[in-house]
Amino acid sequence: MQKETRLDEEIKLDPDNARAHYRLGCVLQARGDLKGAEQSFRQAIELDPGHFLAQWALGDILLLLDDLEGAERSYRKLVELDPMSAISYARLGWVLGCKGDHHGAEQSARRAVELDSKDNFVYQVLGWVLEANGDLHGAEQSFRRAIELNPNSDIDHCRLGDVLEAKGNLKGAELSFRRAIELDPGYFPPHRALVRVLYRMTVASELPNDNDDDDTSELPDDNDDDDNDEWEDI
Repeated sequence: MQKETRLDEEIKLDPDNARAHYRLGCVLQARGDLKGAEQSFRQAIELDPGHFLAQWALGDILLLLDDLEGAERSYRKLVELDPMSAISYARLGWVLGCKGDHHGAEQSARRAVELDSKDNFVYQVLGWVLEANGDLHGAEQSFRRAIELNPNSDIDHCRLGDVLEAKGNLKGAELSFRRAIELDPGYFPPHRALVRVLYRMTVASELPNDNDDDDTSELPDDNDDDDNDEWEDI
């Protein structure tokens, strides 16, 4: 609160101080006041249209507020301000993917990788986009590269587990989910994903193999309603 008060006073003395407005926005965002932060970032940009960090912060805030159109405009402005910024293309790819523009998302994510092949986040975004596009092999490669760059990323281990599960590699998925949980026990997605995979592995182990003489007439076929769809939302 002291920092916010000090910045308020600084802005009163110099209302055209774009840097002070940006810093106030950061303080408000950290406090959870997203609307207040949005106003401060917009004011900073109005005063200094080339303020890269304010434009970046505004895009992130709008994404949190589910204003995808506004976030896209901010990230496109980032690309305009710095065409060589990998993080700008990665963020643009992320929001385009959220909007369902998977082709545009993949183009942006691949451009981000071209610009910075050492950044964990750009591979994370590319992996997510490729997974959404159905390119599971490419998604696996991207998440493995992201993990190579940051072995302690619980999110990337979890996303790799999702891809491996979708490819039918349940044991690999199990190991990835367990690693994600080990890295951050409080991160919930890998916990429920692990439950789902262990259930599927249990069911698979109970099915007769092709060499069994048992009658398989009671096994559900691909059109049965009693499949594992109920686990897809876990």
